Amino acid sequence: MSIFSPTRAPETPAGKHSLRDEIAEIVGDDSYRFYPRAVELVIRSQAFSRSGLRDALRLDQKTANDLTRGLEAQRVISTGGADELREVLIPLDELGATLSGLR
Repeated sequence: MSIFSPTRAPETPAGKHSLRDEIAEIVGDDSYRFYPRAVELVIRSQAFSRSGLRDALRLDQKTANDLTRGLEAQRVISTGGADELREVLIPLDELGATLSGLR
């Protein structure tokens, strides 16, 4: 892979965590594999509910809960109760920039 490839993960200085590492720490490594897709789904639809996320990605309840915590921490969605609809805080035109830090 070329060092100029846009798909290469950005280098982080020693002792600093990447955004991916920070989110993986919040949601857990097992749940993180679904996180970029969850971000994309939520921003594209401009709607969020935990049950909707669980159904759309065919997740178990724990993984949906983990991803919800990550989406709140990254301020993709507003905070709220367990089954409340949430406001999506990132507009569709910022989808690419939001996803680029996660890969």
